[in-house]
Amino acid sequence: MNPTLRTWPRNGLRIALLFMLFFGLLAARRWSQLASPQVWDEDGYIISGFISNGWREFLQPINGYLVLVPMLISKASLAASIYYYPFISTLLAWVFIALVGLAVAKAPTHLRGRFLCAVSIFLIPSNPETFGLPLYTFWWASILLLLVALWDERRPHLWLRLALLVAGGFSSPFILVILPPLYFRAFRHRTRAETAVALAATGIAAIQIYFVSTGAANAGTSLASVLQDVVPKFCGWFLVGNLSEHRYLLWPMGILVLALVARWALGNRRNPMAWIIVFLYCGAIASSVYRNDASILHPALAGPRYFFLPFILTFWILVQLLLSADMGWIRFAAGIAILTGVLNALPVRTRQHDDLQWAEHLRSARLFHDYEVPIECDGRRFTAWSIDESGATWDRLVRRDRLVSAGRLAELPTFAYRVVNPNKVDGGQNPAARNDRDARGRGPVISFVPTVSGGGNVLLTFGAGRRIRFRSGPVPARPCMAVIGHEKAYIASLPITEDWVTLEFSNSSLPKEFTIEIKDRGQGVGEWSAL
Repeated sequence: MNPTLRTWPRNGLRIALLFMLFFGLLAARRWSQLASPQVWDEDGYIISGFISNGWREFLQPINGYLVLVPMLISKASLAASIYYYPFISTLLAWVFIALVGLAVAKAPTHLRGRFLCAVSIFLIPSNPETFGLPLYTFWWASILLLLVALWDERRPHLWLRLALLVAGGFSSPFILVILPPLYFRAFRHRTRAETAVALAATGIAAIQIYFVSTGAANAGTSLASVLQDVVPKFCGWFLVGNLSEHRYLLWPMGILVLALVARWALGNRRNPMAWIIVFLYCGAIASSVYRNDASILHPALAGPRYFFLPFILTFWILVQLLLSADMGWIRFAAGIAILTGVLNALPVRTRQHDDLQWAEHLRSARLFHDYEVPIECDGRRFTAWSIDESGATWDRLVRRDRLVSAGRLAELPTFAYRVVNPNKVDGGQNPAARNDRDARGRGPVISFVPTVSGGGNVLLTFGAGRRIRFRSGPVPARPCMAVIGHEKAYIASLPITEDWVTLEFSNSSLPKEFTIEIKDRGQGVGEWSAL
């Protein structure tokens, strides 16, 4: 029997176990996204783009560059189901991320301890902003570019490397950082495979440069900010930043990390791969501060994604140092640094988010003239973004859904109202002082200020299309409403909002005249609603 066939079941089992391990590590960092899938950030722009542009959306940059992998995930998810889009796109993103872990562990690169390097990706000590989200799979695609730059030239696997290059290069501007190492490899090894990889990367990089140069402006950073913030934030934070943000601690820890990196590089100065890794490490930091001012970046609170690649490469260098045979006590120091970095990740191990009720909004959107479906911005419902499309568009998308029928959705409750953007109504002015005609001339906006709390209620009778202004107290206590006589047809929840919002009761299934009852279960100080 062919030796390959004899070992295939055992190798297949190992790969399956590794995949499950990486999936589990991902769940430890971002379980909430799988348990309560949401649509996040520019993923909403991608959805709207595919609705408007179809396949042409693949050529539309996000934040100034192409993001192929997130686009593929979104397109495949939309093709299957708009109703279950959050779950399908999240599941595909998780599969891709676990496959990236497999690639790090199994690809023939010059990395020592490839299994440890793969595991370390899931243990970086920053807020898990990039973990588990379809949009942010482009950061994980960037890891594939690292593998291409560190590939073992004795096992060229040209087509595999080109595939990784396409997936990573058309998803991330980090392709620009790996160009010098690829040309160095082509010059050093002078093989067709290395030359082909370098030329292919050049073509992909040229396309990304075009979009980067014509896309969103970069905030950049000043020299003073670089000198003051790069070492403590990108180096020192790796060891202790989530335990203490004191700069008198971050600076020496940052210098320690740099000393370990320098010691490993000098100890392997005859190994070109060592210098390539150090170059990638410096390039990852440089690309982050090129996009944003280092003074405002924060690994836990502001732009944690910009620390993703620098922290991964820090782990990888420390793993190389740990497994070096001739480093003596330096290996012990590297081991302590790795353990400290893992412990430093515990305070930011995971993050939570509010449920924005995608499915409930989607089945409601079909019954309005136009409708804004909320999507996540930072995980809080108060700061949610939205996708604004006509009711006809939402209805068409639902009718094309392969996993749920419009008839089934018609049996489920919908929102009796839609939340109208305050800029479309009255510029956000205090509704208590307003009593004018609404934007569509349907009569006066009901705008008085009774408060509802402690089990109290307010009854309102009016016709379809009328509006009220509503807000929650500083301590929301889950206000609810009911359309009298149609309680099961409409969702009872009301928005939980820090400011006034306009609720327009324009669901096409509402009767011409109806009565609503608004209740608030608040009992404590600050638990109230007003309208």
